[in-house]
Amino acid sequence: MSSAFLYVRVSTDEQALRGYSLPFQEKKLQEYCSLYKIQVIDIIREDHSAKTFNRPAWNRLMRSLKERHAACPDLLLFTKWDRFSRNASEAFATIAMLKRMGVMTQAIDQPLDLSIPENKILLAVYIATSEVENERRSLNVKQGIHEAREQGRWTSHPPLGYTYTYTCLGEKCLSIKEYEASFIETAFILIAANPKRSIQSIYEQLLAEGMQCSRSNFWRILQNPAYCGKVYVPAFDDKPSHFVNGKHTGIVSELLFKQVQQTLRSKRGQSGISESTNQKLILRGFVSCPQCGKRLTGSRSKGRYAHYSYYHCYRCKSFRIRADKVNQQFQNQIGTIVAGEGYTNIFHRILNSFLQQQQQDVARTKVVLSNSIHKLIDRIVKANMLQSTNEITVEDFLLIKADCESHIKRLAMDFQESKRQEKLAKVALKSTLKKLTNPGYFWATADILNKRQFLYLLIDQEIILSEHFKMANSLIWQAQMVYGVACQEVFRDAQRFNWVNELDSINQEMISEIILCEQSKNRTIDAQKAQYILDFMANMVLLILRITWPFFRKE
Repeated sequence: MSSAFLYVRVSTDEQALRGYSLPFQEKKLQEYCSLYKIQVIDIIREDHSAKTFNRPAWNRLMRSLKERHAACPDLLLFTKWDRFSRNASEAFATIAMLKRMGVMTQAIDQPLDLSIPENKILLAVYIATSEVENERRSLNVKQGIHEAREQGRWTSHPPLGYTYTYTCLGEKCLSIKEYEASFIETAFILIAANPKRSIQSIYEQLLAEGMQCSRSNFWRILQNPAYCGKVYVPAFDDKPSHFVNGKHTGIVSELLFKQVQQTLRSKRGQSGISESTNQKLILRGFVSCPQCGKRLTGSRSKGRYAHYSYYHCYRCKSFRIRADKVNQQFQNQIGTIVAGEGYTNIFHRILNSFLQQQQQDVARTKVVLSNSIHKLIDRIVKANMLQSTNEITVEDFLLIKADCESHIKRLAMDFQESKRQEKLAKVALKSTLKKLTNPGYFWATADILNKRQFLYLLIDQEIILSEHFKMANSLIWQAQMVYGVACQEVFRDAQRFNWVNELDSINQEMISEIILCEQSKNRTIDAQKAQYILDFMANMVLLILRITWPFFRKE
């Protein structure tokens, strides 16, 4: 009895809808083996393109055959030759290699006896047809993208600050996403207005205010001409690369964009956003000299046995202190501050409110995605009926089908991501609450960038360093009251963040609860000060949520 490996492969939803799904191929091959009494040793399932043989499942198969980890079969069976390969030159080489191992390849729907030389011409036709189809589709896509860019249309994923919308004519276009765009505009203004300020400090400030962006992406944003209304058109055929005016509205003016580019060119090569902040100088930018009040910088010095980091003053040049001792003292002090029981309950209610809102948003998103997928499937079915009655051509049907299935694949991925977010939201409450009520726990588990975001929110004024400095004196007054470290007699103006959720449904209840918390400590505050405390707590919740749970976003 002959033995065989069954190879089933699918790379797109289009193939699945055509009847090329993995279960369909597997069933067909099993029936073939049962009919011809061929023993099935193993089934190799692949979800990868056939442009090359660099495919995960295929690579595992070849390694096992070469190392003799798997029993060598007589046959490698698949349904059609385009399931095996869409690259003629690689296909012939692979067939020859398998033949040397004693394995014969065969497509059950397109059987060929490769011992007959003339059949190799048919094999070349089968595979080359698929290869040409791939290359033609790729060329059409490239030409379409080039033409769209020439017309000023954005063809990639929308950059931060933009989202895709549709015009009344059904055309897809970029529209400004106000919440994110405000951070982009602020970044350009801050850099142009303060050329000497480091990009890193501006980036950290915006993160603390709620911007969601990696450091590398932030740098790309600052150099992206899309933000001043331009679209880059790469070189194509004999045409050189150039810029065109985009159909979208720019977030910043062209003049402001050019000013920022000039500033960035002058900073290139200097330490900035591309340089990670020294882990041992984490408080740099937050501490000041006790003698002259100048903000301290930091550096490393080589000792007898190791390098040591120091905070020191460039102005008076007389103050210098070991960074590790200051950092440890700061960590010890932040580890002692804990929210009171009343404020812990308020943190819990705020956190519940945000997570419930997130879960409701996810549930709505899932319904919208599911409905959209069903509509696209209905459109394919309708197009198929029109094609079967010759009301549209086969080519038109395939174009409609390809367009719908590309959208279905993207929507399906979004649907799976929504399900993952729903699960994560359910486990976020306990760990996030502990970090909110005990900042020392958060400090011990966060990385350096997240710690600095935390400091931008928590620290109101620079810490005057001394041998026995008090970190609590530099906290904003709302934090001092929530964590019970001091009682401010003078309430400075509270900083308000434009990304605070006002929590309208429970706002007044919690304001009253905050007033009662302070009365229990023999302190009297009015509703406005209680609102400022609530705002601070909401910002704390959002910051910890976004740092700990990347799925959490506020649109």
